[in-house]
Amino acid sequence: MPPPRTLRFFGISLILIFSGLSAAQAMELKMRAREHFDTVWVTPGDGRGDLKYGGLGPNINIWMEEPFVQSFGLSFSFLFADAKQTDNTGKFGEQLELRKVGVEWKWYPLVKGVWFTRLGASQNTLDTKGTLGQLSGFGGYVGTGVEFNFSGIGLAFELAFRKISLSDGVVVNTRSPALGVHFYKYL
Repeated sequence: MPPPRTLRFFGISLILIFSGLSAAQAMELKMRAREHFDTVWVTPGDGRGDLKYGGLGPNINIWMEEPFVQSFGLSFSFLFADAKQTDNTGKFGEQLELRKVGVEWKWYPLVKGVWFTRLGASQNTLDTKGTLGQLSGFGGYVGTGVEFNFSGIGLAFELAFRKISLSDGVVVNTRSPALGVHFYKYL
């Protein structure tokens, strides 16, 4: 049987997908998903060096779009990451979870372009799984990538960076290659 963390990951993803699809179809909004393969650096805010984590971060967008021109709307994501080293102070656990709710804008600067950029702003909650508990703050997102159209199905490759300033002076930086499969013709 898969570990509880994996089951929770897929459970949350399925709930977001099905509830998001229902609402988006009623409002003629589109829902898109991508998976981030995150490397995370947490600056503890107490003078120590960064703590490094790695993990997966599914992202769901519910937005207005003109395919391969621009899109704008809501963004929801979760990041589940494992520590690459141990925090001896106990402030941060062996795992962490980052939840994000925000807005994103995806833009293709070239006419009928393949290349896109993405900007975002979000409210974030970091569950440190340590003595610091949950921390909140705001963050920014910048990404760039390419998306190829295969008969109404988009295959997107993206490289993104996120910076989040949290309470207690904690700062989170991520570097994330991402993969998106978008069913423009069907959803």
